[in-house]
Amino acid sequence: NLSKQLQEYDFILRELAFEEVRKNEFKDCPSRLRCMYLTNNKEDCLNGLKIFHQKGHGTFFQAVAVKLNGNIFYSTSRKILCNGGSLEDYKKMAREYWSQDQNSNQPITEILFEGKAEVVEIFGEYEHKR
Repeated sequence: NLSKQLQEYDFILRELAFEEVRKNEFKDCPSRLRCMYLTNNKEDCLNGLKIFHQKGHGTFFQAVAVKLNGNIFYSTSRKILCNGGSLEDYKKMAREYWSQDQNSNQPITEILFEGKAEVVEIFGEYEHKR
């Protein structure tokens, strides 16, 4: 139980560090705390949906194709890990993350979006029965 709490604390610390750096240095980027997380292919979308459902991060999930109008951030970096780092370690990681070249030809690993999204197709859904 303590291990799970420490992992959750580490996750929260990382996300708060990323948000602080974004607010102070990269104001035009979407917030990781209130954005829609997207992928650029159906397979990754369905895999992500399954993982979120299994982790119990909510009660209803859908994988959808969307038409977007708003602010988009493309991440081409490796996965952002929770590694038990300090607040300063996570702020350094955040600066590297937010300063990514948005015109890079590297594979996209994560898309953050804030704005209006129109659902054009539903690929799949999961619901927790409680």
